[in-house]
Amino acid sequence: MRKIAIREAFDNGNVISNVFIIEKPETCDDIFSGPNAITLPIDQEKRGKFVKKWSNINKYLYSILLIPLSACGPSKRDSDGQEIPLTGFVIDDYLRGSTVFRDANGNNLFDVGETSVLSGSDGSFTIGGDKNTPLVVTGGFDINTGKEFIGVLKAPSDSTVITPLTTIVQVLVDQGTDLSLAVSNVQKAFSLSGEDILNLDPIADENLDVLKAGVQVANLMEAVGGTENALKATKTLASTITSNIN
Repeated sequence: MRKIAIREAFDNGNVISNVFIIEKPETCDDIFSGPNAITLPIDQEKRGKFVKKWSNINKYLYSILLIPLSACGPSKRDSDGQEIPLTGFVIDDYLRGSTVFRDANGNNLFDVGETSVLSGSDGSFTIGGDKNTPLVVTGGFDINTGKEFIGVLKAPSDSTVITPLTTIVQVLVDQGTDLSLAVSNVQKAFSLSGEDILNLDPIADENLDVLKAGVQVANLMEAVGGTENALKATKTLASTITSNIN
C-alpha cells in the first residue's frame, strides 16, 4: 500500500476540520481524478471559501477533502481544450440530485447535447462546457427536508452559486441588461450593496441579509408553482426591479 504525506489545513492560524493538504505533488494525478473527484476553484479567494464551506457542510460525514499544493502544476484542460470545470453549489436550501446544465439555446430546458451534471448530496456541482453559456437548474431535493424542488434556478455562466438571487440577475441579462448592471440592480433592490451575490453562499457564510432576500424570491417562485410559472414570476419581478430603479 502506497503512503502519501498530508498535513492539516489552516485558515488564519485555525485548523479547518476534515481538510488536509497533500505534501507530495507527484501523488496528485491519480488521486484527483475519477468519478468522485472534486474540482476546486482556481481563484485563490474562491478556493478558500469553497474549502471552508465544504468543511462546514460535511462536518458530520466520514469523509475528508485532500487538497494538492500549488506544486502540482498549472491548471489542466480537458480533451476539448476547455478550462478546468466550474465548481459551486445549488442553493434553495442546498439541493441534491438537481440537474445543472449549460443552457446553450436559452430555452430553460435541458436538451440533448447540452453539458449537464447532477448536484451532489451536499448541493455541490462541478460542470464543464462553454463557460460563456448560462447555468440552469431544475429538479432535485432539499437536503434537509427532502422536499422536491419544482421550480427553476438560473445563474450567469461563471457563478459559483446558483440561487434565487442569481436567477433574477440572469433573467435581467436575458432581457438585455449588462451583467454588472444586473448585479447592481438586484443588490440595490434588496439593499445588498457590496455583497458578491454571484459567489457568496449565504448559508455557509451565515449572511442573513442575503439569505433573507433569497428566501423572499424563493417563496414567490414556490407560491406560483412549477418551472414555467416560476420563470414568469421571476421575469415579472426582474421587470419591476428595473422599473423601480430606473
